[in-house]
This record gives sequence, C-alpha cells and structure tokens, in this order.
Amino acid sequence: PRTVIERRLGDLPDAVSLLWLWLTLRLLHRGDLLGDLVSGTDNQTARTARALDALAVRIRRDRSLAHLFATVDAGRLLPVLAERHPDFLAAFRTFLARYGHRETASPLLASQPTWADEPRVVLGLLRARAGTVPPPPADTRPAWQRARDDLLRHPLLRPAPARRAVLRWLAASRRAFQAREDSRFLLTRRLPLVRGCIRELGRRLWTAGVLARPEDVLHLTVDELARVRRWPPPAALAAQLRQRVRRRAAARAALAGTPLVDPSWFGPARPRRRRPPEVALVRGVPGSPGVATGRVRVVRDATEFDRLSRGEVLVTPYTNPAWTPLFDRAAAVVVDTGGAMSHAAIVAREYGIPAVMATVDGTARLPDGRPVRVDGTRGVVTSAR
Repeated sequence: PRTVIERRLGDLPDAVSLLWLWLTLRLLHRGDLLGDLVSGTDNQTARTARALDALAVRIRRDRSLAHLFATVDAGRLLPVLAERHPDFLAAFRTFLARYGHRETASPLLASQPTWADEPRVVLGLLRARAGTVPPPPADTRPAWQRARDDLLRHPLLRPAPARRAVLRWLAASRRAFQAREDSRFLLTRRLPLVRGCIRELGRRLWTAGVLARPEDVLHLTVDELARVRRWPPPAALAAQLRQRVRRRAAARAALAGTPLVDPSWFGPARPRRRRPPEVALVRGVPGSPGVATGRVRVVRDATEFDRLSRGEVLVTPYTNPAWTPLFDRAAAVVVDTGGAMSHAAIVAREYGIPAVMATVDGTARLPDGRPVRVDGTRGVVTSAR
C-alpha cells in the first residue's frame, strides 16, 4: 500500500496539469473535449479488457468451445472445460492469475468476492463477448488524437508557446489518468490476501464454537479479532464477540437495500409529482456526450454481467474498473451515482457511448426491456417510443 500511495503522490504534478488543461478548455469553450483528450491511455484496465478479448476470440474460432459457452450455464462451465478443453481452461486460469484479484464490487469491501473467487463472473463476460463480433471502428485514429487536433485548430492556440503549453498539460493529464487506473490495479492486488485471512479467521472461530457461521466474522472489527490471543478464546470473550455479532447482524439486516452512500448527494433534486410520458424518465448529469437508443438492461452486480446483450442500455447503481468489459456491448450507460469524472463516465467516453450519471434511482425507475433514448450531452433519459 505504501508503494501505491507514494506512486499516487508522485503523480500530483500531473494532476495539477489536468487542472490547467480543464481551465484552458473552459476558457476556449471546448470543455466537451476533456473526456476524449484523456481517453485511450494504455493502463492496466485496458490491458485486462484486451486479455478478455483474446480469450473471446479464441472461443469464437472454436465451434465446440463456442457451443459450450452458448449452451452451458457459466456456473457449470469449469468442469466441462476441464474435460473437453483443458488448453482453454489453462489459458483462463492464466488470465485469473494475472487479473483475478479485480473486485466484483468495491476495493474497500473485502467481504465481496474477487474475480478469482467467482470465476463464473468472468465466464459470463466471455460468453457475452464471444457471442457477437464487435464492429470495426469508423475511424482508426484514437479519439484522443482527433480531439487534440480539433483543439489545436482554435485560433487562440496558433502561437507556438500556447500550443506547447497545452500539449505539455495534455501529456501530463494523460499520465495522471493512467496512474489513477494502474495504482488502483496495484492496490486491489492485496484483496485476495486480506479476504483469505478474514475467511480463515472466520473458519477457525466457527470451529471453536465462537461463531454460528464462518461468515459472521465480517461483523467483527480488526481490533476485536486482535483480542483473540489465546486458543480457544476464553469463554467471556467468546460470549462478548457473539453478542456483538448478533447486534450488528440485526442492524445490517435492518439496513438491507440501503446504499453505503446516499445517491441523492450526487444527483439533482427531483420533484415528487408524476411526470407526463413525454418528459424525461430520469435526469442526471452529463457523463459522456451523444445520443443512443436501446432497451434497458439493469445490472446490479457482477453476477449479472452476462445478462447484458449487445446494443442494450446498461443501467446500474455504480461501476468500477472490473465492469469495463461491459462497455463495448452497451449502447449507452445510465448510473445511479457518480459524475463526469467517475469511472463509468470516463470509460463511456473511451468507448464513444453516451452516459448519464447521478440519476439517483435510475435502476428503480427504468425496468428491464423498456426502450429508451439516452442523451448523454444533456443528462436525460426519455422513452424511445
């Protein structure tokens, strides 16, 4: 962790350059270019997506393998692959050894499984990616280069000193975004170790009769676990730990379905009155420009990754880097939380699809299958009928 923190602190000058670039774009009335300008960096998240694509290509090229992924549930694929396609299974395990530490929910929640803990999540992603061939890009030049050239055509940037300054800030800003993704990738490499230690502590306390279930260890704090210095734990301490587990389990059950952070903090106030059909279904803030239509597909967590079909509108409470492979299938993205510089907005701009952020309750208001029109420029979702 210290190495990751030092790396992030070392990139602070690049983050300052991002501020200068943003101010320049505002001055030139070209703030719409920021997302494209910082897109396309060769970071670990992009490499993860490319590694997934390589496995998906391998599936498409093998009829037997493609048939298995199309017909066998992701949760039952591993033993079938071990029997019929051991070479592919070996390649899949190599992928998990490199990228399996990626989180399925949040890097701050060691209680949540990683990709390696839930390989069916990755197998579901592969099934979705192998099912269709992505269309070739309309322009072979990266979006950030097109945006750079567009920006440099501004009359105020014709003088050489101004152009050099903007190009210097642009290069530093792109380094800052790459460092942001790479440092997060390095930070989450510790998740399997932390999660494994917690699970083993839970198993031992359950074996000793302190916990009713091994997973109840998640209701205890690190300081409380550190008090267990004798084995088996003294009866008084065991009773105290059981009492705290019961109290916290009841409190968490009462809060089931309540987000860790109130999403309304990130979204605009919404009147309570019923809206007429022609008015926006949900409103948020612009995340990625453009307009797209498609049917809604609500994906609440990593176990539902394979539900998204190409051309559907991904509606989700949040995203993180582990969700990136979904974006090349989605027509647009609608997120309950976040803002223009959050993960979903950044990746949506990378893929050139509209995104509306901070809708607060889009996952509750937009049902699966509903045709919608997503306007990422204005931050509005309307009916497509």
